[in-house]
Amino acid sequence: MIHRMRRVATVVSASLLGVMLLGASAAQAGTPAGWSITATPLPSQVTYGMNAGYRIDIGNAGPSNISQLFLVDDQTATPSYVQTNQGSCNGLVSGVPTTTSGRLLCSFGALNAGATITVIVAYTTPTSGPPSSFSVTFELNTTGATFTKPGSSHGTVLSPIDSPTTTALVAAGGDFGGGFVISDNTVSDQNVGPGNNQSTLVVSPQSFIGVTVSDGTTSTTGECPNGTNLFGECSLVSVGGGRLFVSPFKVVLTILGSAVPSGVNTNNVAVLHTYTDSKGIQQTETISADCPSATQPPAASAAPCIVVTKVGKNLQIVIWLLRNGGLRAY
Repeated sequence: MIHRMRRVATVVSASLLGVMLLGASAAQAGTPAGWSITATPLPSQVTYGMNAGYRIDIGNAGPSNISQLFLVDDQTATPSYVQTNQGSCNGLVSGVPTTTSGRLLCSFGALNAGATITVIVAYTTPTSGPPSSFSVTFELNTTGATFTKPGSSHGTVLSPIDSPTTTALVAAGGDFGGGFVISDNTVSDQNVGPGNNQSTLVVSPQSFIGVTVSDGTTSTTGECPNGTNLFGECSLVSVGGGRLFVSPFKVVLTILGSAVPSGVNTNNVAVLHTYTDSKGIQQTETISADCPSATQPPAASAAPCIVVTKVGKNLQIVIWLLRNGGLRAY
């Protein structure tokens, strides 16, 4: 009889705690159903010195509630940006972005069954070094303790994750540029010169989103335009995950003068733009309409449009776009 009483007490205690949640690869019997945490890089690749951003989604489909929940990371550096829709992170008031102080510590309070929490956090990547990856491990716990290894925090570790949060670093000065834009909304690859016929620059229409640009012979995705009389390189642009914007954003293609065909001048250049529409269908459009300004965005109804100028011996094409996709001059 005493043995049975002890077993019942153990089961009741575990159900009241409701705090043990391990990652999917380490799930154990008795883990409460419906708990989840995922981390998504924003964007998946960055360049040196840019911000690596992550979106962390924490969910509780029930049936149990948790009375207190914290999020920490394994980094010693202070995040460059953090935002949460519940509770506070590094002293920031819920829902308001800020520059933080100290390593990541989010205090969410209770997370009831059926509720979700979203955290956006970014870190400044190193400015040099060999191509590598920038990896962050996030940990949920019920004590607010600093980062620990799975199982070492008195049974309160909910979901340490690593592989979903790896962001690749690409060597600076290549054909790729990207990062999570915070204060500087400009993302670009290297300038034109020997060995680089074209550079691409994007001025993001808003902060706190991922932006990538890529050009060169390696840009061979389905959104690279095909056709006759094309010159330069294909430039691939992704702003905020590829969505359609309500106001134009600026893309600048600079093409090395020696790569511009004979007879091409500022009056006879157009741009082919290939993109995937809201129905998932690939479309190609010709952009030849003149923009009123290379510095001020036109009305949305006037986009897309271009401004073509000579910069020294090079050709520069400013494009005002509403959509992401692939661009190439002809």
